[in-house]
Amino acid sequence: MRAENRLLRRAQTTTAEGVAIFTASGRMCLWSDGMAGLTGWPAADVADAATMLRRLAPGEEEHAQLRQWWKAMTEATGVVEGTLQCRDRAGGTLDLTTRFEHVDGSLVLHLCDADSAGVSRASLREAEQRYQSLARRLGVGLYSIDDPDSGRFSSVNPELARMLGYGSVAAALGSDPRVHQVQVGDGLAPVEGLAERTVGAGTSIICYETQLRRVDGGPPFWAQVTITVTADADGHYGRQDGVVQDVSGRRLLITERARLARERERSEKYRAVGELAAGIAHNFNNILTGILGNASLARHDGREAALTRLDRIEGAVGRARSLTRDLLSFARGKEPVITPTLLSELAMDCAQLCMAGSNSRCHVSVSTEPEWHVAVDPSQLAQVIDNLLLNARDAMAEGGTIELKLSNVEVPPELAAELPPGRYVQLTVADTGTGIDPAHAGRVFDADYTTKSTGTGLGLATSQTIVHRHGGSIGLESTPGVGSTFRVRLPVAQGEKSAPAASADVPTSCPPRRVLVMDDQLAVCETADEILSAFDHDVVTVTDGSAAVGAWREAMATDTPFDVAIMDLMVPGGMGGEQATAAILDLDPSARIIVSSGYSDSTAASDWRACGFVGSLPKPYGVRQILDAVEQATVEPVSESGETVAERDLED
Repeated sequence: MRAENRLLRRAQTTTAEGVAIFTASGRMCLWSDGMAGLTGWPAADVADAATMLRRLAPGEEEHAQLRQWWKAMTEATGVVEGTLQCRDRAGGTLDLTTRFEHVDGSLVLHLCDADSAGVSRASLREAEQRYQSLARRLGVGLYSIDDPDSGRFSSVNPELARMLGYGSVAAALGSDPRVHQVQVGDGLAPVEGLAERTVGAGTSIICYETQLRRVDGGPPFWAQVTITVTADADGHYGRQDGVVQDVSGRRLLITERARLARERERSEKYRAVGELAAGIAHNFNNILTGILGNASLARHDGREAALTRLDRIEGAVGRARSLTRDLLSFARGKEPVITPTLLSELAMDCAQLCMAGSNSRCHVSVSTEPEWHVAVDPSQLAQVIDNLLLNARDAMAEGGTIELKLSNVEVPPELAAELPPGRYVQLTVADTGTGIDPAHAGRVFDADYTTKSTGTGLGLATSQTIVHRHGGSIGLESTPGVGSTFRVRLPVAQGEKSAPAASADVPTSCPPRRVLVMDDQLAVCETADEILSAFDHDVVTVTDGSAAVGAWREAMATDTPFDVAIMDLMVPGGMGGEQATAAILDLDPSARIIVSSGYSDSTAASDWRACGFVGSLPKPYGVRQILDAVEQATVEPVSESGETVAERDLED
């Protein structure tokens, strides 16, 4: 707008003739310096056409004649040239040549002293061209409504005609602006009757935003409309001049900001759910540890009559453990503890568990030999396989065969779109169930999406999170009525050495040890005490980290040192295992401490070696798991880095 204003000022001061521009309603837009020089009247004293006529013809008879001349000029079409006699401000007579024309809905009047008319005609044409250029360059729509009864456009500029979808200014003239109104929600000023009500309220300018419809069928657009309302002598609505500016871009930005705000709110809700899930899972795992430990002890007692019930207890605990595993992975995304693993072994175990009691079966096959080891957390990958198998089983209500295939694949650089080039093991789970509608296939990995009446939507979302955290990919191919196939690719382990398999039998070779157990849950302490005491270990239990540090210090002072400690990480309102371990290692750098937790977002749960621990005992655990942990921590020699020699050799 600054450039246009400079053009106006230049047009006003460079012409030697008088130029005046009025809207169709008579409002003065330009009164050039040349016009002021001819008439003696400055622009400040000429507000509109009526005022101009009164200034140039002060006498009643002269004024009546000048009004008739003006009426004839405004009703004429094209360019009208002639002569005019009027008076200047001092009362002197002016003999003028006139040129009157309509330009883009405005009225342009050129006045020139009759003696110099020929000399100044070129200047007049230059002024016309500049005005027309200015009108075309305005980036806003302009309009006037002179007749309040009809309410139709009496003038529009080309920009408004373009905005509203008219082919030309002529096509827009005489049209009803109400055809462009679009019904919108509450909160925007209604267009209908706005100007009339505003005049009644004594306001002359109104500004509001609304949607406007195009007559050519184009999409509606948001506009800011600024209206100047003029009342007649009796205070009634007389005419309306308006400016229309397209603000669709600004509205789009506001809408996008609102969408981002909703996304942030949704993310905060998920975070809150994650915090809740983590707390539930932590407490649940403490309970499960007591159940599983007691069940394992009863089995070890060899009471044959209780074996069936114990099997059921352990099965229920296994299912509950899978549930907490889902909650934990979704809650905060626990970092995996990487171990070289054969997926075929995991797949066989998962298939046996998931197919139990169903009318479906799972066929596991390895298509390439030798099978490569993958660098995964076996517990987390078992969770992924469980979720895929359970989804496949549920998709085949009438039963059927699930094909679980494993193969070695290489991703070359030219095909490395989702994964870095390299070697991977591909796991494929295919069913012959109902398939997934293409409209829903893109949402199967969303945490809040499920097609099952009793589902939570966490299974596949959790699986995707785990696979991505392992540096792999997961994808779906599905055809409604034919079935679905999930493909998982995981990176091959460096060195391809598998971790030694844990023995299924309860170990008994470990000599008696003195063990310190710290856990804030008394039931967990009692279970660990009973299991370890049953195998001749000397056990001391405490319920927070401070007590554990004190017990270790006292044992050193009385020459009855502990061989190993088992530390819970999370102790609400007290010192946790990580802080207690650091304090104990300050007292005794040779201390052997095992980390044990149902869940923690601390790095000690996943990278426990870096925190000074020599082993990890995830909850819930049974007899074999806790005895294995104690044996490995006390029998294997420990290197200067804090890891056992067996672990270091495996990594080498």
